[in-house]
Amino acid sequence: MYPPKIAGHVVLSYRSSLQNCYEDNMLEAAPNLRTLIGFDLPSFSLPKLRYLRVIHVENSTVMNLSRAISGCIHLRCLRLIMCGRVTLPSSLGQLLYLQTIDLRYTYLESEVPKSIWAIPALRHVYLGEECRIGSSPPRNGPPKELQFLHIYAGVNDCFQGGMVAFWGQMTQLTTLWLYAFNMPAPMIHILANMTHLVEATLTTFERLNKLPESQLFPQGLRAVAIEEDPMYI
Repeated sequence: MYPPKIAGHVVLSYRSSLQNCYEDNMLEAAPNLRTLIGFDLPSFSLPKLRYLRVIHVENSTVMNLSRAISGCIHLRCLRLIMCGRVTLPSSLGQLLYLQTIDLRYTYLESEVPKSIWAIPALRHVYLGEECRIGSSPPRNGPPKELQFLHIYAGVNDCFQGGMVAFWGQMTQLTTLWLYAFNMPAPMIHILANMTHLVEATLTTFERLNKLPESQLFPQGLRAVAIEEDPMYI
């Protein structure tokens, strides 16, 4: 991915070749920074930049995200890919304009805070295998604007009990990708209320007796993939 061609201090990109020149005061000298893009940073400490709208960091160690991100009240996109030592603060839910959370291949030192589901503008969520999701649903349901949801839960139990009803409330989704090793059969029925759904992937169910009748699937659904565990006994 290449940084957009925008003049001035709108975009600031650090690559591994420039790591020796990196100092905290370089960022602090640009307090009005809107977009921060970083690659291959062994140890990356994010200062408080009030006007940041985009954080895109790949293959780096993020040191103090929890402290710094609380002041980024204008943040629209938080993308941390293949990063380590990341802790998402509960204050993330106070970022009212945040639209995208992308944590592909990023290891979280704690669970994904429930507060992210309280962000009213949230539209795209990508939580990878290294992200742990709680097993109890948030009190205030999912964001009404959420359109894209990609969750790799592995052995996580976030598809049990009340969480099934929680995922089923995401009625504005157009793309859904859920992966677990023991997804319960009732999860197949969450598609019925997602009238805007275009693509859906649900894997891997522990056991499915039968698929729902075709009229229970969203009418606009163009592609659906459903997988059952072949080793189930």
